[in-house]
Amino acid sequence: MKTNIIICLVYVLAGFVLLRAEVTVHSAESSMSLLPGSVVTIRWSDDLEADVVNVELWDGVRGTTAEIANNVTRQQRELTWTIPVGITDGSRYRFVVRDARRPERTMASIGFHAIIRPAPVTTSVRQQAQVGGELDVMPRPASEQIHLTWTQPVGRIEIVDARGVRVKLVSPGEATRMCTVDVADLGVGAYTVLSRTRQGQVLQSPLIINR
Repeated sequence: MKTNIIICLVYVLAGFVLLRAEVTVHSAESSMSLLPGSVVTIRWSDDLEADVVNVELWDGVRGTTAEIANNVTRQQRELTWTIPVGITDGSRYRFVVRDARRPERTMASIGFHAIIRPAPVTTSVRQQAQVGGELDVMPRPASEQIHLTWTQPVGRIEIVDARGVRVKLVSPGEATRMCTVDVADLGVGAYTVLSRTRQGQVLQSPLIINR
Protein backbone atom coordinates (compact mmCIF):
# COMPACT_ATOMS: atom_id res chain seq x y z
CA MET A 1 0.00 0.00 0.00
CA LYS A 2 1.36 3.39 -0.94
CA THR A 3 2.17 5.92 1.69
CA ASN A 4 1.54 9.57 0.89
CA ILE A 5 3.19 11.70 3.55
CA ILE A 6 2.38 15.40 3.05
CA ILE A 7 4.61 17.92 4.71
CA CYS A 8 4.20 21.64 5.44
CA LEU A 9 6.60 23.39 7.82
CA VAL A 10 8.48 26.50 8.87
CA TYR A 11 11.50 26.04 11.11
CA VAL A 12 15.33 25.87 11.21
CA LEU A 13 17.24 22.61 10.72
CA ALA A 14 21.03 22.26 11.04
CA GLY A 15 21.49 26.01 10.63
CA PHE A 16 19.55 26.33 7.37
CA VAL A 17 16.31 28.20 6.74
CA LEU A 18 13.48 25.79 5.92
CA LEU A 19 10.72 27.42 3.91
CA ARG A 20 7.02 26.65 4.15
CA ALA A 21 6.82 24.00 1.49
CA GLU A 22 5.39 20.68 0.46
CA VAL A 23 7.50 17.54 0.07
CA THR A 24 5.90 14.14 -0.37
CA VAL A 25 7.52 10.73 -0.10
CA HIS A 26 5.83 7.72 -1.70
CA SER A 27 6.96 4.17 -0.96
CA ALA A 28 5.75 0.58 -0.86
CA GLU A 29 6.07 0.61 2.93
CA SER A 30 3.01 1.56 4.96
CA SER A 31 4.72 3.97 7.31
CA MET A 32 7.55 6.40 7.90
CA SER A 33 9.79 3.32 8.23
CA LEU A 34 11.65 2.38 5.04
CA LEU A 35 13.76 -0.63 4.11
CA PRO A 36 17.23 -0.59 2.54
CA GLY A 37 16.87 -1.56 -1.11
CA SER A 38 13.31 -0.22 -1.39
CA VAL A 39 12.31 2.42 -3.94
CA VAL A 40 10.89 5.79 -2.92
CA THR A 41 9.52 8.61 -5.05
CA ILE A 42 10.31 12.09 -3.74
CA ARG A 43 8.16 14.99 -4.92
CA TRP A 44 8.36 18.64 -3.93
CA SER A 45 6.48 21.87 -4.51
CA ASP A 46 7.84 24.97 -6.26
CA ASP A 47 7.94 27.08 -3.09
CA LEU A 48 11.72 27.46 -3.34
CA GLU A 49 11.31 29.10 -6.75
CA ALA A 50 14.69 27.60 -7.64
CA ASP A 51 15.68 26.80 -11.21
CA VAL A 52 17.92 23.94 -10.05
CA VAL A 53 17.83 21.98 -6.79
CA ASN A 54 19.85 19.31 -5.05
CA VAL A 55 18.08 16.46 -3.24
CA GLU A 56 19.70 15.10 -0.09
CA LEU A 57 19.16 12.69 2.78
CA TRP A 58 19.86 14.22 6.19
CA ASP A 59 20.79 11.96 9.12
CA GLY A 60 19.64 13.67 12.31
CA VAL A 61 21.49 11.25 14.59
CA ARG A 62 24.92 11.72 13.05
CA GLY A 63 24.38 15.23 11.68
CA THR A 64 25.50 14.20 8.20
CA THR A 65 24.01 14.74 4.74
CA ALA A 66 24.21 12.34 1.77
CA GLU A 67 23.62 13.41 -1.82
CA ILE A 68 20.72 11.76 -3.63
CA ALA A 69 20.75 13.86 -6.84
CA ASN A 70 22.23 17.16 -7.98
CA ASN A 71 21.07 19.76 -10.49
CA VAL A 72 17.46 18.61 -10.76
CA THR A 73 15.55 21.11 -12.90
CA ARG A 74 12.61 23.17 -11.70
CA GLN A 75 10.29 21.48 -14.19
CA GLN A 76 11.01 17.97 -12.91
CA ARG A 77 10.13 18.27 -9.19
CA GLU A 78 10.11 14.48 -8.82
CA LEU A 79 12.80 11.89 -8.26
CA THR A 80 12.77 8.09 -7.92
CA TRP A 81 15.51 6.80 -5.64
CA THR A 82 16.53 3.34 -4.45
CA ILE A 83 17.68 3.38 -0.83
CA PRO A 84 21.21 1.89 -0.79
CA VAL A 85 21.40 -1.60 0.69
CA GLY A 86 24.48 -0.61 2.66
CA ILE A 87 22.91 2.47 4.27
CA THR A 88 23.35 2.85 8.03
CA ASP A 89 20.26 2.02 10.06
CA GLY A 90 18.70 5.05 11.71
CA SER A 91 15.44 6.48 13.00
CA ARG A 92 15.93 10.21 12.32
CA TYR A 93 16.31 10.64 8.57
CA ARG A 94 14.78 13.52 6.58
CA PHE A 95 14.61 14.18 2.84
CA VAL A 96 15.89 17.66 1.96
CA VAL A 97 15.45 19.70 -1.24
CA ARG A 98 18.02 22.51 -1.51
CA ASP A 99 18.32 25.47 -3.88
CA ALA A 100 21.52 24.65 -5.80
CA ARG A 101 22.39 28.33 -6.27
CA ARG A 102 21.31 29.54 -2.82
CA PRO A 103 22.13 26.53 -0.61
CA GLU A 104 20.90 28.23 2.56
CA ARG A 105 17.34 27.91 1.17
CA THR A 106 15.96 24.43 1.80
CA MET A 107 12.76 22.52 2.41
CA ALA A 108 12.52 19.13 4.09
CA SER A 109 10.14 16.41 5.11
CA ILE A 110 8.47 16.83 8.48
CA GLY A 111 8.94 14.19 11.14
CA PHE A 112 11.55 11.48 10.90
CA HIS A 113 11.86 8.47 8.61
CA ALA A 114 13.36 5.30 10.04
CA ILE A 115 15.54 3.26 7.67
CA ILE A 116 15.96 -0.14 9.25
CA ARG A 117 16.82 -3.48 7.69
CA PRO A 118 14.66 -6.53 8.52
CA ALA A 119 15.52 -8.34 11.72
CA PRO A 120 17.40 -11.65 11.42
CA VAL A 121 15.48 -14.75 12.35
CA THR A 122 18.01 -15.91 14.97
CA THR A 123 15.88 -16.90 17.95
CA SER A 124 15.39 -19.46 20.68
CA VAL A 125 12.70 -21.08 18.49
CA ARG A 126 14.31 -24.08 16.80
CA GLN A 127 14.38 -23.68 13.02
CA GLN A 128 15.26 -27.08 11.61
CA ALA A 129 11.88 -27.14 9.85
CA GLN A 130 10.90 -25.12 6.82
CA VAL A 131 9.18 -21.81 7.35
CA GLY A 132 5.48 -22.23 6.57
CA GLY A 133 1.91 -21.37 7.50
CA GLU A 134 0.63 -17.88 8.18
CA LEU A 135 1.22 -15.47 11.04
CA ASP A 136 -0.31 -12.04 10.47
CA VAL A 137 0.61 -8.90 12.39
CA MET A 138 -1.58 -5.79 12.41
CA PRO A 139 -1.35 -2.84 12.32
CA ARG A 140 1.75 -2.06 10.28
CA PRO A 141 3.45 -0.05 11.59
CA ALA A 142 2.46 -0.53 15.22
CA SER A 143 2.68 1.86 18.13
CA GLU A 144 0.97 0.62 21.32
CA GLN A 145 -0.49 -2.80 20.53
CA ILE A 146 -0.36 -5.47 17.84
CA HIS A 147 -3.05 -7.99 16.90
CA LEU A 148 -1.76 -11.42 15.87
CA THR A 149 -3.71 -14.05 13.94
CA TRP A 150 -2.59 -17.46 12.68
CA THR A 151 -4.06 -20.41 10.78
CA GLN A 152 -2.49 -23.38 12.56
CA PRO A 153 -2.19 -24.29 16.26
CA VAL A 154 0.96 -22.73 17.72
CA GLY A 155 2.79 -22.79 21.01
CA ARG A 156 4.51 -19.73 22.37
CA ILE A 157 5.08 -16.61 20.28
CA GLU A 158 8.31 -14.64 20.42
CA ILE A 159 9.22 -11.11 19.36
CA VAL A 160 12.93 -10.65 18.61
CA ASP A 161 14.81 -7.44 17.90
CA ALA A 162 17.25 -6.65 15.08
CA ARG A 163 20.05 -8.44 16.97
CA GLY A 164 17.99 -11.61 17.29
CA VAL A 165 17.44 -11.07 21.02
CA ARG A 166 14.03 -12.07 22.37
CA VAL A 167 12.23 -9.06 23.82
CA LYS A 168 8.77 -10.58 24.42
CA LEU A 169 7.31 -14.04 24.96
CA VAL A 170 3.58 -14.82 24.71
CA SER A 171 1.81 -18.13 25.37
CA PRO A 172 -1.68 -17.73 23.83
CA GLY A 173 -2.78 -21.38 24.11
CA GLU A 174 -3.25 -23.81 21.25
CA ALA A 175 -7.05 -23.49 21.17
CA THR A 176 -7.00 -19.83 20.08
CA ARG A 177 -6.15 -18.33 16.69
CA MET A 178 -5.55 -14.71 17.74
CA CYS A 179 -4.17 -12.54 20.50
CA THR A 180 -3.28 -8.93 21.32
CA VAL A 181 0.20 -8.00 22.52
CA ASP A 182 1.22 -4.75 24.22
CA VAL A 183 4.29 -3.30 22.47
CA ALA A 184 4.25 0.18 24.05
CA ASP A 185 7.47 -0.65 25.88
CA LEU A 186 9.38 -1.57 22.71
CA GLY A 187 11.60 1.03 21.06
CA VAL A 188 11.13 2.32 17.52
CA GLY A 189 12.62 -0.09 15.01
CA ALA A 190 12.33 -3.41 13.20
CA TYR A 191 11.43 -6.68 14.89
CA THR A 192 10.37 -10.19 13.90
CA VAL A 193 7.41 -12.11 15.33
CA LEU A 194 8.03 -15.87 15.44
CA SER A 195 6.26 -19.05 16.48
CA ARG A 196 6.17 -22.77 15.69
CA THR A 197 3.35 -25.16 14.81
CA ARG A 198 2.86 -28.66 16.22
CA GLN A 199 4.43 -30.01 13.03
CA GLY A 200 7.56 -27.96 13.65
CA GLN A 201 6.95 -25.32 11.00
CA VAL A 202 8.39 -21.94 11.91
CA LEU A 203 5.98 -19.04 11.36
CA GLN A 204 7.36 -15.51 11.12
CA SER A 205 6.24 -12.01 10.24
CA PRO A 206 8.02 -8.63 10.27
CA LEU A 207 7.03 -5.98 12.81
CA ILE A 208 7.82 -2.27 12.62
CA ILE A 209 7.39 -0.05 15.70
CA ASN A 210 7.01 3.64 14.83
CA ARG A 211 5.69 6.59 16.86
